[in-house]
Amino acid sequence: MKRKILPTQVIRFFVQLFSLLFFPMSFAILLSQIKSLYLAIIGKETFNWNSNFIFLIVTVIVTIFFGRFFCGWICAFGTITEWTNLLFRKLFKIKFEMPRKVDKALKGLKYIVLIYLIIFIWTFGDKQLPDPWDAFDNLVSLNFNISLYLANFVFLLLILFFHHLF
Repeated sequence: MKRKILPTQVIRFFVQLFSLLFFPMSFAILLSQIKSLYLAIIGKETFNWNSNFIFLIVTVIVTIFFGRFFCGWICAFGTITEWTNLLFRKLFKIKFEMPRKVDKALKGLKYIVLIYLIIFIWTFGDKQLPDPWDAFDNLVSLNFNISLYLANFVFLLLILFFHHLF
C-alpha cells in the first residue's frame, strides 16, 4: 500500500526548495551569530548587534514554540541531509535497523563534532583543522573548486554519510 502524501508535506517540500534556492546561507548566518556570541562571552571578540542576530533571536523563539521548525523547513543543511537520506534509501532500498544501544551511542557523535567545532575551530581558531561548515558554505556559495577545501569537504561528506545511519 502506498503512503498518502499529506498537504503539509507538499507545502514543506516547496518551502524547503524555496529556502534552498533563495536562502542557502541561512544556516551559515545563524552559525556565525552563535559563534560571534560565544567568542564575545569568552572575551575573544566584541559582539556587534546586527540584523543577523535578530534572525537568530527569531529562530530561537520559533524553535521554542514549534520545535525544530528551522532545521526541518528552512535550513539548507537540514534540507540537503534530508534529501540525500531520501535518495540514499530510494537508491539502495536497504531497510537497516540499527540496534538501539548502538544508535544511542552513535547519536553522541554529533555532539563530539559540535564540541570539536567549538573548541578547536572557534576557540583556538585553528584553520589547519577540517571544518565541515566551511565546506558547506563554499558549496552553497557555488565554489565547486573542492581541491581548495578538500579536507573540509571530506569531513562534510562523512557527516552526510553517517547521518543516514541514524
